[in-house]
Amino acid sequence: MGRPVRFRASSSAEGGIHLDPDVRAYYDRGREAERLHGGFPSGQLERERTKELILRYLPTGGLRILDIGGGAGVYARWLMDLDHTARLVEPVPLHVKQATEAGIDAELGDARSLTQQDGSADVVLLLGPLYHLPDASDRHLALREAHRVLPPGGLISDSTINMCYGQPTRQRPTPSLPRSWVGRDGAGRAAVHRPCLISLRPRPPAQDPFGVAAGQR
Repeated sequence: MGRPVRFRASSSAEGGIHLDPDVRAYYDRGREAERLHGGFPSGQLERERTKELILRYLPTGGLRILDIGGGAGVYARWLMDLDHTARLVEPVPLHVKQATEAGIDAELGDARSLTQQDGSADVVLLLGPLYHLPDASDRHLALREAHRVLPPGGLISDSTINMCYGQPTRQRPTPSLPRSWVGRDGAGRAAVHRPCLISLRPRPPAQDPFGVAAGQR
């Protein structure tokens, strides 16, 4: 299946995050924002469905939103246009550059070790890190950090890739719409879980940077 898709925790002398070469090569193509705007067959549907689910559970009023692993900032920019304050934490330098050029407050960072203070965000988006961290211990760290920066009653919206990813094309290759569910932890923080949109298509090649993540539990 190829090399696991993962982040590495060490930092470079320039202060950046070292990424697995496969992940870095994939995102250095610079097509993540394009993907969600129609450059990928299911990208627009994924974007609009994600927005629908976020709005369904988003509290009212101007919110402090931390978008962790938010790529080039498609969702952060959208939420800023809705009069919220958004900050992007992203391990890919190109994405930080693209987000900054779009007027987004963005920084290089690791989902497992955030620089933000406890309780400093009202909403956390985790729409990428959980399927780029195949080790359960790393996903737990990312979720623990997301909870740390929220106050009681805060909201986490996360995304995962489900076990259907990469299955052979079936007779009717229609996209399966993602479902969501809401849970709460002991402190009353809500979490909206959004399985990734899956388009039924041929099994991905071994070098697909999302293939390993689909098998995580």
